Amino acid sequence: MKSFDPVFYLKINRTEYFSFLCIQHWIDIIEELGADFYFVCDKRELKNEVLKKIHFKNPNVKFIKSKKYGGGGVKSIVKNIATQNWINATYAHLTTFWHAQKYGHQSFYNIDADDTMFVCDASKVAKILEVAKSYADKYEFKAFSLDMHVSQFRNRHWSFGITYINNKDFDWMKIFKDNKNTDWQNKYKANYCNDFNLDWFLTHLRTIYQNKIETFYVQNLIFIHWATLFCKHAGYMVQKSSNAIMTYPLFAYFRADKELSKVKIPNEVIKLDIGLSESDCLSYGKEHIVNEQHAMNIVKWWNTWK
Repeated sequence: MKSFDPVFYLKINRTEYFSFLCIQHWIDIIEELGADFYFVCDKRELKNEVLKKIHFKNPNVKFIKSKKYGGGGVKSIVKNIATQNWINATYAHLTTFWHAQKYGHQSFYNIDADDTMFVCDASKVAKILEVAKSYADKYEFKAFSLDMHVSQFRNRHWSFGITYINNKDFDWMKIFKDNKNTDWQNKYKANYCNDFNLDWFLTHLRTIYQNKIETFYVQNLIFIHWATLFCKHAGYMVQKSSNAIMTYPLFAYFRADKELSKVKIPNEVIKLDIGLSESDCLSYGKEHIVNEQHAMNIVKWWNTWK
């Protein structure tokens, strides 16, 4: 088996049916790469469900808790970054940086593993992540993230989700600790939001450390962010990126709204092309997402809401 240097931190908190579909796919991807991984999980019941439902070829399955339980100076960082709704998520994100620094991991992937899915085979996703790492290392990026929100928010908001982080010669924890107040939020409050998290803080850092915090899209990729099903951004749950255009099929099919269903990917977002085709994604989706077994499980899950 080949070996992939960056360790993976799989942040999990959700327990919906689709969460385990996503987690299994991420484990298959990691095993394809031969990489090491940790689950960042604060729920004992979820840990037990993962061990029960997910198939692992690698028996060395490791779980760590987030730093919201103390240590590492993380609490003082969070109070100057996150507003109430994003406190737990910010602790989970910061845990990956803290753990990587403590245990000498010079690079890692920070993954929202319970609600994100590349709609293609694990081998193709592995190739995408290899290419993203190589590109980031070549150009000395310190954070390189899949475009999950950058196009949607017209490049005003950088985000985590699927993010390669390089710690080499770049002390992320010191940068976080050196932020002593919430003054950085003021420039965003007037026009964009009043709800802040680590994503917004890196949006801020992006203006300071230019050409270090970047975003990529993958030619012909269909990608699902399942959690948006439950919020006002539900129309953005499925996205397809191709030729500098981000398409949102749910808006296209149900609203016929060109302004919402299709946006230009900002010039700053870097295109990665591994030869993926739309048919690769559609074939995977038909086999693994909307096949009879999965469709029945989704209907069963929905029926519990009645």
